[in-house]
Amino acid sequence: MACAENKVIGDADKNLKIGNGTVTFGHGGRHIAGMDVSFAEQTIAKNVPKLNVGENYIGNININGMKIEYHAFGRPERVINIGTYFIK
Repeated sequence: MACAENKVIGDADKNLKIGNGTVTFGHGGRHIAGMDVSFAEQTIAKNVPKLNVGENYIGNININGMKIEYHAFGRPERVINIGTYFIK
């Protein structure tokens, strides 16, 4: 998938291509009832820092006035996995 810097292109909003890498998502969508899951995942993908393989990161982001916490993990081949995210 081609993509411009900071533009997210997704595959069913589970694997989002951003920059030179990919951000994958686990089961977080079920934890944010009432929010637009696609928008939340795109916002997280745009804001998660680059991680080295094996590096963990816990991030917090404000999406439409709601504080969301997400857990990220650096994987091989420029992949960052967001295992979960939820309203804090």
